[in-house]
Amino acid sequence: EPVAPYRDPPQHQQATHHQYEKTVVINLPPQHQGHHGQPPMRKKHRPSQEQTARAVVERICASATHKARVAAIQAALDSFDHNAQAMHDEEITAGADFALTKHLSLLLFKEHIERQNKAKSPPPPPRSTGGEQPDGMVASDGRSVVPVPVDGQSDDICSEEIYEEMSDTCVAIEMIYRCTAESVSTSYARVGPELLPMLTLMIDSEVRRRYRSASPKLSPVVAPVTAVPPTDISGSQTHPDSCQSDGIAKTTREGATPVPADGATTDSEKASTTDGATDTASQTKVSSPQQQQPPPPAVVSLQEEYFSPTKDRLLRKSTKIIGHFARVGALTQPLAYHPGLLASLMRVVDCPVGLVPREARLNCLWILANLACNAENMVLMACHPGLLESLIQVAHRPIEEEEDSIGDIDLYMEAIRSVSIAVRALLNLSWAPENKLTLSERPRLIEALTRSLMYRSSSWAGFGRGVSGILLQSRRLSAGALRNLAAAPIRSKMRLCRAGRGSLLNTLAEAARSDPDQDVRERALATLHNLACADTAVGFVERPDLLDVVADAAVVLGSDAGNLASRTLRVLEKSITEDMDLYRVLRPVLDRVMESRL
Repeated sequence: EPVAPYRDPPQHQQATHHQYEKTVVINLPPQHQGHHGQPPMRKKHRPSQEQTARAVVERICASATHKARVAAIQAALDSFDHNAQAMHDEEITAGADFALTKHLSLLLFKEHIERQNKAKSPPPPPRSTGGEQPDGMVASDGRSVVPVPVDGQSDDICSEEIYEEMSDTCVAIEMIYRCTAESVSTSYARVGPELLPMLTLMIDSEVRRRYRSASPKLSPVVAPVTAVPPTDISGSQTHPDSCQSDGIAKTTREGATPVPADGATTDSEKASTTDGATDTASQTKVSSPQQQQPPPPAVVSLQEEYFSPTKDRLLRKSTKIIGHFARVGALTQPLAYHPGLLASLMRVVDCPVGLVPREARLNCLWILANLACNAENMVLMACHPGLLESLIQVAHRPIEEEEDSIGDIDLYMEAIRSVSIAVRALLNLSWAPENKLTLSERPRLIEALTRSLMYRSSSWAGFGRGVSGILLQSRRLSAGALRNLAAAPIRSKMRLCRAGRGSLLNTLAEAARSDPDQDVRERALATLHNLACADTAVGFVERPDLLDVVADAAVVLGSDAGNLASRTLRVLEKSITEDMDLYRVLRPVLDRVMESRL
């Protein structure tokens, strides 16, 4: 009988957050002794956090003019910038989520009005181009008219002040959601259905704007994440702000809707969540030990020429807020079923390298993996158009072949974390019985999992960034996903054993024999056991190395690996009868195991 996949309850990893250190030196004043025998002056009591939060909330609600709004949000940033969960709970109780959500809706309305007004205003007269006419249409009066994009919105026509206010508001919202999971759940019930559409709207609008702005720069050098670039980066359980992507010049994945045309954390086998992202804004750069090569110039050009820190922060914080919701298990189902959310997350993941901040892409992968942790979401997500393809493209990247060409430790860390999170999401999806057949029919998925299973070491290890730990985690997740897929109907078992002309069986045997981690070895043996049946037994016996690995594990009594190996040999013994030529290969292995137990 096949070993059932792990059925531990989903355990969501609480997103860890960047420690915002303040270098403020407090000089205590000299103690007052009083005059003429009077008692010393009493020290003023600091107002309670609840009073401070309520004062900030009232100030936000009372602000209407631009100057008042900016001052109110700055007060919120100063007050909410800490990592004390109890204090953030009090901020939620004081209504900070209400006030900031309504404040964000006001800013979005103002941005919409400003965009409409500027879109209706006549364009400036064209500059002299030496007889050359600028691109665009020509009006009846001879004026050059820049065409308006399909969605009726042109690029960068709103003032930077609006985007700055929206970005600061999202930063403040993200701060208050560093509270406990209970407070996040309470707040989502109050403002989530209104806040989520605003967040997805901002994400979609910014991604479309970046596509339009960077379209002249999009070339084969800047490959989309769905094309596996030779040197570009594709985007654990840590946090979303850096809730620290792949082969043609087209900017869309095959079968996917082009983004510019239209806007959409434990290690169990059932469902495991990701290492949420970590804030990488302050991470230091380390040169490659083998080759000092800068990032691809086109990627740097895209980031420096088109995208401001304000809008980068807007994308990072918007996705991080959704990540805070996704770390609460009870909210994963309503999030996955929220109209347009999965599509918005996919748009960020599918963006060409350099088009969006790496933290935003990692955030979205982290969210998808956590949503896939809920059994109610697994079939929905596997059937969502293009979602599996997006995850497979990220997981399929051959990072081990690109180590020498990646010239920056941060780019390498993003790459291996992206693969690890994508594999975790695929592991979660593979737990559902309805998804096993669909997933096992995708050769690129099996290739991605086997590649990740054998990626054990890197030249980037040794810099204190946890490279070896991430690679180990990826191997465990890949082995778990393969084990889940192997616990499938016979047709799927046969397809898996024939994958890559039997390369999967060879890879599993190698992992079970030589991987330094015991968990990986046991999961590889469990996968082999799940694959063993009458229809696949010939493929097992035809590989002496595989038989030796199973036999070596079977002689170890009392261990899980030994029990799995013994059961695998019994399946092979029943399937390979004495009248078959391969029985002469199997019989000595069985005798060796029996002799070791005498």
